[in-house]
Amino acid sequence: MSKLEILMNVLQLIGGIVLSIGYYPQIKRTLKTKSVGDISLAYYVNIFIGVFLMECYAFYNFITGKTAMFFVTNSIALACCTTMMILVAKYRDKNNK
Repeated sequence: MSKLEILMNVLQLIGGIVLSIGYYPQIKRTLKTKSVGDISLAYYVNIFIGVFLMECYAFYNFITGKTAMFFVTNSIALACCTTMMILVAKYRDKNNK
C-alpha cells in the first residue's frame, strides 16, 4: 500500500468518525426530550437512502480487499441514521396526540 493510499484511508476514517459522531447530539436530545416535532423524517429517510447506497459501495470495496475503513465508518453512520429514523417515527405519534 502506498503512502498516498494510507493517507487517504486515514482521512476517510477520521471523516467517517466525525460524520458519525455528528448524529450523537440529536440522538441524545431526542432521547432526553422525547420530542421530534421539529425534526423532518423525510430528511433522515433521504440521508438513509444515500448512506445505504454508499454502504453497498463500501461493502464491495471491503469484499474485494480494497479498504475496510469506509465500510466500518459507513456502517456506523447507517446505524446512527437508522436510530434517528426510529426515534422520529416512535416519538412523532406521541407528540401529535
